[in-house]
Amino acid sequence: LLLNAIESTFRDRPLGHHALNVAALRGRMLMQLARPHDGFDQVKFDAEYQAAPSMHGEYLATRAIGLALVGSHEAALEVAGIASKLSIASEVQVLARGACAIVEAAAGDAAGASGLVDVARDRMTWDPLICCVRASPKLAECFASQDHLRPTFERLYRLSNDRSLARKA
Repeated sequence: LLLNAIESTFRDRPLGHHALNVAALRGRMLMQLARPHDGFDQVKFDAEYQAAPSMHGEYLATRAIGLALVGSHEAALEVAGIASKLSIASEVQVLARGACAIVEAAAGDAAGASGLVDVARDRMTWDPLICCVRASPKLAECFASQDHLRPTFERLYRLSNDRSLARKA
């Protein structure tokens, strides 16, 4: 409902930042609801809107996550690299690293995937990590299999009130 209200506002007064933000938020929401293709559809096109580099980075990092979830791993890594170079914003960096972690988890590289936790911890930016874990059951399983990460995830899941993920930790 809130996203619809924001969309109505920028239809009347177009602002690039809002258009990109709504697309990225809706995309991530759908990805977390186990609808990766629908989520990716929200961010699959190049955006020519005027907005801050951080907003373009967030949009691209969300696209990278979508690509990783639908199995386009090479493209996901490429777009994640572009996003992380576009903006130093913590949200962008953790989202981009999240796309890489999804690819690493799919390849069975648990140590590589756990690099996402390090980036989130260093930047104190946890929401993108939770988004990636909700969107990728494989990544959630990867983290749950690593005993040294268990306390971190038990705390995060408890704080996010995500009982479903908490049971898997």
